[in-house]
Amino acid sequence: MNFKRAMSLGLSLCLVLGIVWGAGSVSAAQSNDYEGHWAQKQIEKWLQQGYLKGLGDGSVRPDEAITRAEFVALTNRMWGITAGKPAEFSDLPESSWAYAEFSKAMSAGYIEGYEGKVRPNGLITRQEAAVIISRLLLLEDPSSAEVLSVFTDYNEIADWSKLKVAAMVNIDAMKGYPDGSFRPNQPMTRAESITLLDIFNTVSCGIGDLTVTGPGEVGGCSPSEIKTFRNVTVSAPDVILKNMIVKGDLLLDSSTGKGEITLNNVAVEGKLIVQGAETALKLQKSSVSLLNVNPGAAAFKVELGEGTVIARVILDAASVFTGPGTVQSVTVNDGGKGSSFTVKPLEVKGSQKNSIVINGVSHSAGLPLLSGIVITQGEEYRYTNAGSAQLSLEGLPSDIAAAAHRPGYYFSKGAEPAPDLTNPNILMLPPSSQRYSFPVQLEHSRDYMTIILYDINSKPLGYQVIKLDLDEAQVTLNEPVTRFNEGVTITREFKSNAITDRIDINAGFAAAHPELKYYTFTSNTYFDYISEGAKSFTVKDVSSKIQLLNRLTDVMYSVPLESLARSAVHANIASDFRENYMIVFYDKDFNVKGYYESPAIVTDQQAADTVAYLINQLPAVSAVTLNNEQAVNWAYKRYSGLTEAQKKLLDEAAAAKIIALKSAVEQLKKKP
Repeated sequence: MNFKRAMSLGLSLCLVLGIVWGAGSVSAAQSNDYEGHWAQKQIEKWLQQGYLKGLGDGSVRPDEAITRAEFVALTNRMWGITAGKPAEFSDLPESSWAYAEFSKAMSAGYIEGYEGKVRPNGLITRQEAAVIISRLLLLEDPSSAEVLSVFTDYNEIADWSKLKVAAMVNIDAMKGYPDGSFRPNQPMTRAESITLLDIFNTVSCGIGDLTVTGPGEVGGCSPSEIKTFRNVTVSAPDVILKNMIVKGDLLLDSSTGKGEITLNNVAVEGKLIVQGAETALKLQKSSVSLLNVNPGAAAFKVELGEGTVIARVILDAASVFTGPGTVQSVTVNDGGKGSSFTVKPLEVKGSQKNSIVINGVSHSAGLPLLSGIVITQGEEYRYTNAGSAQLSLEGLPSDIAAAAHRPGYYFSKGAEPAPDLTNPNILMLPPSSQRYSFPVQLEHSRDYMTIILYDINSKPLGYQVIKLDLDEAQVTLNEPVTRFNEGVTITREFKSNAITDRIDINAGFAAAHPELKYYTFTSNTYFDYISEGAKSFTVKDVSSKIQLLNRLTDVMYSVPLESLARSAVHANIASDFRENYMIVFYDKDFNVKGYYESPAIVTDQQAADTVAYLINQLPAVSAVTLNNEQAVNWAYKRYSGLTEAQKKLLDEAAAAKIIALKSAVEQLKKKP
């Protein structure tokens, strides 16, 4: 089957059909009445491209008013609209050359007519042209037409056209005249029509709905030619959709069968609905707002290429997701039980959320229920807005304790019958320890806490659910607060897959301040909820928000890589970001008595080592994608912030890597 004959709309501007102004056509060489005209450049361009063929007498007549039929013919030709359904027009017989043009326009949805009339011989006005092009571009109507109030003849713009005209003005496609008027009822000339349409002559657009009934490739000729459709239906196997925007829904119906459907540089702003059994879908540099896998789509497979993002997936049939692309949220209903993913979705919901498989590891409820994990809360772990408690693994069975590398935990309002290993809110504690102090916000102080133990390969070993019953105490901040300039030392080292900082409270300092009983500490790298990093990093914020309160003693403060990566967002947002620690001191009644603030990095070598450590966590230059842009920019910013002395201490391989990564990301951004 010839694929192009099977489509409900013309699909390519690469092949342009000739439609003349009137009765006949002549060559461009015979047209000479546009020499020296203000629109000469656009006219010559259109003659060369074949969109404009001239009139029967060899002229173009650039300053002559254009009829609605002529404007529609030009529009159809430039937009590549070559097919339409027969229609009935009370003022246009089928024998007229303009009948086919208005049929195309009606099918494409940019002409509606009025009581069966299309007024083919009427002169098209500026506001009518604005409505047509606004519909073709699928521009959203602005909330108001206030932008038009700058025109002196604003009240002459018809109500039916105001929002469409405003949309065109908003994108600078139409402007007013030097005298401040818009002249909405002024007829368009041929030259004005060509110039207006030429604004959109660099990008081809499909219009209306598209139905694909045969195998082959559909879409723009190149990434610079993006076709736009309202809705697309694919009713055949082995179809490639390329360089396309679907403003509405994309339906892969049951006719796709066992074939392969490929989306290459396609954005689906509505739903992508899969109905066919055993359909295989490949997404390459594409984006989908919602993917619905219906119950009839058994054995559905999708390959998510690098750079592909699906915002939300609803699974009513078991499906297989492979490839490095991202699924932000998935709802696994009963029919989707046992679905698998190469990359863990950012959020998993639904009745069968625990049945999915991530990278070959089953996340079904098969983990053993453990005992021996104990949570306690002493007086020193009570404070405002939340509680902090001690988690002990010392009571675990010996075999589990020997295999355990680190725990993770999350909170829930009720005791879940099985652990949710895909919960995006799982917080990982530092590895290789048996006792932890963990934070609990106020809203979780009466919740259930699910603790999951993982081995050194991040494989879950077992779980335990504990009901929390934590107390809170009120912290009082009476400003101004004393800032201490001594008594605290911060040092850094790298081990156990983490950046580890030691906060030392000097014994002499503690002896000199017997009123200080407790302290809180944090860094603006680690705690995500201190918004915008350094911008709100004050003693008031810390004393009211921080979630870890300890006795006055030496502390090992470990920042896992996962937490550091999550915090990179705030590091990028805050233009004046600084990696600082703040230690807030309290008396026995939890009154804030003072604070100490200092950078975590205190030597040139530590500064260089920290940046090298961050760079080494980034992917290789050959594997970097735009998904890594934020992390690369963050590390490059930290590298650029080093002094010359610190850069000399930086590992040469790390310096070369971050420079190459930054260059690679910039090159990727330039690609179409």
